[in-house]
Amino acid sequence: MTHSSVHDRLEQFSGRRVAVIGAGQSALQTGALLLEAGAEVQVVARRHELIWEEAVAQVLRLPDYVLRPPSKLCEGWGCAFADSPDAFRLLPESVRVRKALTSFGPKGAWWLRERVEDVVDVLTGHQLRSAEPHGSGGTAPS
Repeated sequence: MTHSSVHDRLEQFSGRRVAVIGAGQSALQTGALLLEAGAEVQVVARRHELIWEEAVAQVLRLPDYVLRPPSKLCEGWGCAFADSPDAFRLLPESVRVRKALTSFGPKGAWWLRERVEDVVDVLTGHQLRSAEPHGSGGTAPS
């Protein structure tokens, strides 16, 4: 078991069965890249459905900046405090906790969706209890 960040050449998994655990950008992108590199991939996620970010407008006009200002993390007025750690600390603790638990959960980028949805085998609503290496990959998650 390894984290996706330690792999820079996914071709080594070509022809092998690989389980990717998670429902966030890292897991979904790794699943797509592994499939494109010739691996048999199954993404396993605790979530009951994948969540995708909305596409970002290619050109922002003045009304876009006013109605839904962009930031480094997300778009919209709800993100204004999230983009600044100093401002975020000024929010009441209950708000900070709620935002931390709900705002930036596992999501995939809008541009990745077409490379994953109906392309990569995704098993939602499951969690991994164990896995053992077998043959060219591992056994199916249980």
